Order: sequence, then structure tokens, then C-alpha cells
Amino acid sequence: MSEEKVLTKEIAEQFLKISYSVNLSEYGSIEDTAAEILANYQLTPSPHVRGPAQHPILKLNGLKNLTDAAAESLSDFDGSLELNGLIQLSDTDAKRLSKHRGELSLKGLIELTDASAESLRKHHDSLDLSGLKKLSDVAADSLSHQIGYLSLNGLTDLSDAAAQSFAKHNGPVNIPYKLQDKLKIYETKEKVLTKKLVDHVSSLRDLPTNLYTRIENAAAESLAKRVGYLSLNGLTELSDNAAESLSKQSNPEHLFRILLSLNGLTKLSDAAALSLSKHHGYLHLDGLTDLSDAAAESLSKHHGEILSLRGLTKLSDSAAESLAKYNGVHLNLSGLSELTDAVAKSLAGVKGGLGLGSYTLHSNIRNKIKTYVSEEKVLTKEIANTGFLNDLDTSIYVSIDDGAAENLGDHWSSLRYDLDLSGLRELSADAAKGLVKWGKSIKLNGLRELTDTSAKSFRHYSGSLCLDGLSKLSDASAYNLSTIKGDLSLNGLRELTDTSADYFRHFNGDLYLDGLSELSDTSALHLSTIEGKLSLNGLIELTDSVAEYLILQDSIDLTGLKKLSDAVAKSLAKSEWSDLTLYDLTEISDAAAESLSKYKGDSLWLIGLTELSDAAAESLAKYKGDLQIPDELQAKIDSFKQD
Repeated sequence: MSEEKVLTKEIAEQFLKISYSVNLSEYGSIEDTAAEILANYQLTPSPHVRGPAQHPILKLNGLKNLTDAAAESLSDFDGSLELNGLIQLSDTDAKRLSKHRGELSLKGLIELTDASAESLRKHHDSLDLSGLKKLSDVAADSLSHQIGYLSLNGLTDLSDAAAQSFAKHNGPVNIPYKLQDKLKIYETKEKVLTKKLVDHVSSLRDLPTNLYTRIENAAAESLAKRVGYLSLNGLTELSDNAAESLSKQSNPEHLFRILLSLNGLTKLSDAAALSLSKHHGYLHLDGLTDLSDAAAESLSKHHGEILSLRGLTKLSDSAAESLAKYNGVHLNLSGLSELTDAVAKSLAGVKGGLGLGSYTLHSNIRNKIKTYVSEEKVLTKEIANTGFLNDLDTSIYVSIDDGAAENLGDHWSSLRYDLDLSGLRELSADAAKGLVKWGKSIKLNGLRELTDTSAKSFRHYSGSLCLDGLSKLSDASAYNLSTIKGDLSLNGLRELTDTSADYFRHFNGDLYLDGLSELSDTSALHLSTIEGKLSLNGLIELTDSVAEYLILQDSIDLTGLKKLSDAVAKSLAKSEWSDLTLYDLTEISDAAAESLSKYKGDSLWLIGLTELSDAAAESLAKYKGDLQIPDELQAKIDSFKQD
């Protein structure tokens, strides 16, 4: 058996010098002088790290026992203390450790005396006793008065008396899932966040503030001194005094973002709105279902970057006029389901980003507001960097900063939707370089021209690209766009050179060229080799030679054909396409019908036919696949089918 390792004074001193050079959990015992030295351990602030200060941690999980002097010293340590190797704790050591300020983890304890529980109730921070399988009612009553997070996840049973005690605990109690129903029987609906609780917790991450339904004014004042994200979504009411305090949330030297989230509030007084408008960070009030004109006027002056009011389904004309003056980076109104013309006109003037929810569910809201957009809107880096891109209507912007494009490219993985930038009238090469990181579909249908340098930025882009606003495309641009790894829509093109078609012959996605009204034999030959689907819905007629080339393509859409020669019909019937869609044909000759009846694909669509001769009907009756044809002609065809 290996000899137990002792944590000496020298080792403790080495840890204080270079903490990562020593694994404290390797040691089974500790000298009293070493414990005294470790109690002074503090993190050295880094000038390169922005955000709330980090708390030091001592992981002494190898210790099997503690002397009274070591316990006394460690109780003075200001930070997280892990002693998970202890399986028992004397009442005197429990009393000493109760004075410790910071997280205390004693997961290894398998029993806890009533006296020790009475001492630990005075510990004012997170307390982990997950190793305990049982607890007396007296101990449970004592621990129910502890302030902070309490973990008892190892309990195998919970008496009614213990459950009743823990239900009164004014913080989160973590117990096994199978015991939680018993605890819920005795829980009250209201939990109050007190100043005592806030002041005695070293870190807000150990205080699930969303748990509390009400907050003391003094607690709000204390919380405002804490830095970082402050989530109070459990609050169902907020006094004017508490709102005034929270509006002063600390942000020293504006080094990092702060957030105040009050999404549990369904109403807000005008005085509270006025106070919260002075908050200098992200402000979330997504639970509000109604907003007075006075409150809207106040919130429009909010000093932070983001104001989120997702719970509002409608706005008065006056409230909309006020909110339109908001000078922050992003105003989120993604819950709006109805709006008057006056409201739409006001919101069209919002200077920053405007969140309007799902593209599909809220398309009517978006389109109504878009009709009133008159000034040129610029998508800035600040708007693109807010983290609310799923709700932002990016299609209303007519220009984009290069930095914004870069940010959009970096955020692609967090978005549920494609990126619609169809409002853009021009795109710089640098902006295009930023967008190529996107990885999903990008719509740039507002571009009327694309420079060769911008097109070059899209080389090897991995995503789909829609450029339906382009009416012409240079051969150089075609060369660059032919390399993208996704679908490409160029439905606005009126002509395509043979050289450009040649570049696309190895294109490996779906290619949409529905604006072309004619196609040369050479272009048809080149396009017949693309690996994806080819859409040529703008062609109303095919020459015999073009048809012969196009049937070499694996999948093609010729829905727009209005004329079908006998020779072309014969060619199309030889294709190996699974479906042949000829929606716009209104008539076909007997010879064409005879040829199409021999088509071996799964379905033949002739839903635009208005008349059919007996000979044509008799031929189509022989088709073996699924024939889609108007009902009035189907009966005629059926009459020629043999039983």
C-alpha cells in the first residue's frame, strides 16, 4: 500500500506561486501550517480577461480528515472549498466550517449529526451534501434555514416533516427527482429574494434568481452592485423603488455587457418604466402584454443597446410613435400579431435593428412595415452583433457595412432561418467575403449587378445563393459562382453565353435559370452535365437539338413549355427523369401524345391541357405511370383503357 501523501507548508507555498503546478487533491492529509497558507489563496486579476471577477477555488478532495487547526484556517478562505474526501465531520469542525464564505462541498459525508446540521445552517453560500442518504427531521429543519443553494441529491427518502422544512428554504434545494413531488406538496407559491440572501452569496451563479417571485427593495439595491447578467424572470411584481435600484446595475468602466431580464412581469407601472429606461445594458421585459403610452415614451429613451418587448401583441399608435425613437441597437417586438397603418409607418422609422419574429408566421407584419420604409437603412456591425438575428428582418436594409457582413458570417450556426438580404442594392467584395462564412442560404435578390471581384469572394461558398435580381452575368462572374457548393438561383438572367454555360457544366447543386427564354445548342450541351437539378421554366419552346441535349440531364424542370413539337415530344419521352412536368401545355398533337405515352418515368403532368383528340386520348391511356390531367379529359382517356 502506498504511503499517504502529506500536503506540506512548502507545497502550499508552491501552489500560491503557481497554482496549476500542484494538484491539491492528491494529498490525503494536510499540515496545519499548509492550511493556514492556503487560506490566503487569491486569484490574480488578468488585464486580458473582461467580465465579472472569478472566484478562487481550493480542491482538497483527497483529505480524509482535518485537524481542528486546519479546519479553523480553511474556514477563513474566501472562495470555493471542496472537501469531498471527508466521510465524517466532527461537530466542532462543522461549526468552524460554517463560518466559511463561499461554496462549500462536502459530498463525501455519509452522515450528519443534528449538531453539525445546526452549525451548517449558518453557512451563507452554496452547500453540497450530496453524499448523504438519510437525514433526521431535526437536521432537515436546521438546514432549511441555510442561505444559498443546498444540494442533497443523494437522499433515498424524505419524511413529511423534512419535506415540510425544506419547502420553507428560501433558495433552491436539489433533491432526487423521485422525491421532488413530496417537496412540492408543501412549497408555497411565493419566494422572496432578500438582502440577506444576496449579500451572503459570493457569486450570482450560485443564486438562481429566477426562482423568486418577489424581491425586497434592499435586495434590489444590493443586486444592482453585482456585475454581469441579472435574470429575475420569476418576479411577478416589481415595486417602483426596486425598479429604481435595478436600473443602476453596475458596469464599471463599461468593460462588458450587462443584462437585466424581468420576463415574469406582466405589467409595469409608468414610474418603474421611467426608472428602467436609465438601465445601461440589455433590458428584457418579454412578459409584458400591455404597455401604456407613458411607459412606451419612457422606454424609448432606454440607455442600453437592446430593448426586448416580445410579449406585446399590439401597440397603440402613440406607443409605436414613441418606440420608433429608440436609439439602441435592437428593438425586439417579435410578438406583434396586428398593427395599424400608423403603427407600421412609425416602426418603419426605427433606426436600429427591429425584431419581428418568424419569417413565416409574421410575414404580413414584416411586409406591412416594409411598405413604409423610405429612408436608406444600413445594416451595421452593432445590429448584426446583438444575438437576435432570428427575429431581425434583414431584408429591409439597402446597404450593409463590411463589419456587419463579417458578423453575420460568424453567427450563421445560431440562426434557424436563411439570410434574406434582398433589400441590398450593392455588395462590396469585403462584405461578400464576410458572408461566405454563412453556410446556409443567402438571398441577394435586390442586387442589380454583381462585380467580378464580389463574385470572386463567393468562390467555393458552401451554401445556397439567390441572385434573382441580376439580369446579366459576366463570364468571369459565372466562373466564380460555378464553384459554390450549394444551389444557385439566377432567375433574372435574360441571356447566358456559351462560355458561362461551359463554366457551369460541373456545377454540383441545383441551378435555376427560369429567366432564359432561349438556349443555344452549345449551352444546352454544357448544362446537361450539371450534377443537380436544372430549372428552365422560362423556355416556352425547345428546338429538336436542344431537347436532345437536355434529356441527358438527370433532373430538369420545363414547366413553362407552351409549345411541343412532335420531335421534341419524342426526345423528352426518352429521358430518364422520374417526373415530366408540362404544366403550361394547352394542346398536344396526336403524334406527341403517342410519344409521351411511352415515357417510362413515374409521373406525367399535363394539367394545362384544354382539349384532347380521340387518338391522343387513346395513346395516353397506354401510359403506365401516374398521369395528371384535368378531370374533364380524364374520363375520355379512361374510356380507352382496357379492363
